[in-house]
Amino acid sequence: MLTVVYIGNVGPGSAGHSTENDIRRAFEALGWIVDPIPEKQFIRDIQRPQHWEALRAQFVAADLVLHTLTQGSYPAVDEVLGLWQSCRNAGVPTASIHLDRFYGLSSAKDTGPQRCDLPRLHPMFRVQYCFTADGDNQEQYERDGVNHHWLPPAVCHEECYDAEADPKWAGIEVAFVGARGYHPEHPRDKLVDHLAGRFGDVYTRVAGDTEWGTVRGHDLNRLYASVPVFVGDSCFAGTSIRYTSDRFF
Repeated sequence: MLTVVYIGNVGPGSAGHSTENDIRRAFEALGWIVDPIPEKQFIRDIQRPQHWEALRAQFVAADLVLHTLTQGSYPAVDEVLGLWQSCRNAGVPTASIHLDRFYGLSSAKDTGPQRCDLPRLHPMFRVQYCFTADGDNQEQYERDGVNHHWLPPAVCHEECYDAEADPKWAGIEVAFVGARGYHPEHPRDKLVDHLAGRFGDVYTRVAGDTEWGTVRGHDLNRLYASVPVFVGDSCFAGTSIRYTSDRFF
């Protein structure tokens, strides 16, 4: 039985619908043991020598250490790199996975570096194997010293089932699920405004800032079963060959 130490928005107290928790559930369905470390806790603990030693012992005892970044800035990069080296010395592979693009985007994850600078600066990219959904920028990853592998998004196995239509969506023929705002390089607001003007009363947008609120899980499956046409978007659509947003899936 394999044990995975997973750093990210995962485990108790995290958002249950995060990518990390979808991946955790997939591992657990395979019979693996996932040992979650919330990223904010990880950032706090690596700055304390006694906690760093406990983390090192935990990491070198695992079969895999996996990381998905949520925070853009780390105050103790050298300490994290020391943990990665300890894993390498012990023969424990380290990996990271993320479904976003980074190159070409200026907005920051939080108060830290801009996204386009993260592959060069962030310790998530200094693991042995880095997987992202961006297959268009392999040369840039190599330039920044990242052992990058393209991994297109997937779907959560628990959510792959047919759902019945929900009568509350009757009369809606076109929908967009998601926030209005996005990266400044990608004017999503123009898209949703166009949809509203073009389709009027038979169109709706579903998100936390709308009358519908955030819809997830079984209710989202029912939404998809109810409306004939959904419009999605993908950052840099039309110029990307090997990047597809996870919104599609």
